[in-house]
Amino acid sequence: MSRKRVVVLGGGAAARMVGGMLKADASVDLVGFTDANPARHGQTLCELPILGSDDMLPELRRRGISHAVIAAGEPRLRKRLAAFLREHDFELANVIHPHAFLAPEVQLGSGIIVLPGAVLMDNPLIGDNVFIGQAVSIGHDVVIGRDCLVGGRSAIGADVFVGEAALIGWASIVGPRHRVGTGAVIASGANVMSDVPENAVAAGNPARVVRMREAT
Repeated sequence: MSRKRVVVLGGGAAARMVGGMLKADASVDLVGFTDANPARHGQTLCELPILGSDDMLPELRRRGISHAVIAAGEPRLRKRLAAFLREHDFELANVIHPHAFLAPEVQLGSGIIVLPGAVLMDNPLIGDNVFIGQAVSIGHDVVIGRDCLVGGRSAIGADVFVGEAALIGWASIVGPRHRVGTGAVIASGANVMSDVPENAVAAGNPARVVRMREAT
């Protein structure tokens, strides 16, 4: 059986975690990493080379490397990198830790990362290029738009809608039947008990909008 050849975008802690998961997958040939920091080029991560910057991705595609994983958390960066990869005909690969629980009815897009201990119950719909952190809990009838980050130990209740490129911070809670708008940021530890508008930053318990972000 031929293995899919994969490159990971990123050279930090998230890339190290993702790289370890990919190396344990017998169906994957992980060729290395890219990193925007020139000082990292030529170094190694997970005993594999940091090949260069993202500018070399078109050349890697010409060499037959067909799949990529975005190991960056910030949603707007994830969105830009995903668009660049699609432009150069890469497929976004899913990376699911074996110690995550995904119910059979879960619907996943492409480019999904799920770290250990995450629980996706019943039937959530997860869009393309979403990063789900360690020990996250996602309830039934949840929709998470593409390019989002769901930080570790956060909990998303039933019937929640999260718009594209939103960030759900570490250990935050989004209560049932609420909406988090496109581009919104939920601060770490926040408790969302009402809808959060697009491009808003919400913090506190209960969460309140503390500022607005510029739309992209």
